[in-house]
Amino acid sequence: MFAFKKIPRKKSEDLHDETDTTSNRNKQKLFVTMFKSKRAQIIVYLSSRRLCSCFILLGCDTHLAIFGKARFTHLYGPMITIWGGNIGPNPSSSYDIYSPTSHTPLSITQCPLEKSKNVNKDATQGLQSSEIKVALESLCDPSDVQVLTERLGKEMSIFRDHVTVLHFSPHRSRVLDSLSEIKRFRFLFRLPSEGTVPNASLAKLLGFTFLEHDGSLGYQVAPEVSHISLRLSSIPVVDPCDDYVRKLLICGPKGAGKSSLLRFLSNIILTDVEYPLKEKCVAVLDCDIGQPEFTPNGIISLCLVKLPLFGPPYTHILSTNVNILRQCFVGCITPSDDPSFYLKCLNFVYDAYVNLPEPKPRLLVNTMGWMQGLGLTLLLEQILLVKPDLIIQLRTTGSSNNRTNSPDLNSSSLKTMDTWNSRVSCLLVRYT
Repeated sequence: MFAFKKIPRKKSEDLHDETDTTSNRNKQKLFVTMFKSKRAQIIVYLSSRRLCSCFILLGCDTHLAIFGKARFTHLYGPMITIWGGNIGPNPSSSYDIYSPTSHTPLSITQCPLEKSKNVNKDATQGLQSSEIKVALESLCDPSDVQVLTERLGKEMSIFRDHVTVLHFSPHRSRVLDSLSEIKRFRFLFRLPSEGTVPNASLAKLLGFTFLEHDGSLGYQVAPEVSHISLRLSSIPVVDPCDDYVRKLLICGPKGAGKSSLLRFLSNIILTDVEYPLKEKCVAVLDCDIGQPEFTPNGIISLCLVKLPLFGPPYTHILSTNVNILRQCFVGCITPSDDPSFYLKCLNFVYDAYVNLPEPKPRLLVNTMGWMQGLGLTLLLEQILLVKPDLIIQLRTTGSSNNRTNSPDLNSSSLKTMDTWNSRVSCLLVRYT
């Protein structure tokens, strides 16, 4: 259902670099590189304090894969999409992004113009806004703001269509840096050099690099997932007095992409769906004690996620935007050791969601990859407990995977399957 493609091993091509040394008292340097398609450009800014950051000018129909770790701010122009999250211009907000070699790279694309509101056609005027000036003063040397604004306006005039301006700065993490010191993980954030921009010396200073591609890199969205996304966006606003809340359960064998889909749908809900909450968030019930999303192994948890997730599970713990409402230590990494105790822990954690005040946030349920025998029985217990409005069942293809996939979970089969505590006699579930 999902496809992950490796970085193409192409011969490194010569890219045009232009170094602009401005003769002012700060002696800052701007390294300008146009990508091969001429629809994207990078401006690396080296301040007088030897701090390095960069601006990305992104045109339409352009895909940039990022490698490494960074913090980015959307300064101006149409929205962008990263892993399902649609990010609009907000100079006062920054997002952490982690794209290690252990996972498929994250890809940045400009959204269709109709999704963006109030896009100013005059780039120079837009960059002169007080909000952007304040943001640039915090991101760069204050004395360089005017020079940077003029240069950005000049480079943006080259593009025919609307341009998105993003600022990327190095993201230092003592936890991940120390992790990279371990021999086994020393290549975790290693930067590829073939065909990437900027050059290797600047990329080393930044801690990240970019690769333009044709859309074949990064997370590949299947048509079924696009359909689910549309269903999420079209869900009507629930009346605060109504106790009916949308709940989605994701199941499938190990390696089918449950965690990736969880982050994708969470990002969509947080950035592209309207519902009546003072503070937008999404609740995640993590039932997978073998490979949990937000906690160490052996723990069932209920978390409130406030911002999009742009990184693998081991980076979520670094974020302050994930609030663990309740967690329970099961004491093992598989429920087969004590299924009854596992279900008691699950009930205890899920009660925290039931007791949330109205209107409740949408709930995403992450399940185990154990889909046969006792694993299937426990999955049915989770379905019976949560009573999801939508079950998303992932399957892996190939004859070797027939034993890992579960039977089709439709209304007829669910009524006849045994659970750990009882038989499901009447359970109504809507399916894609």
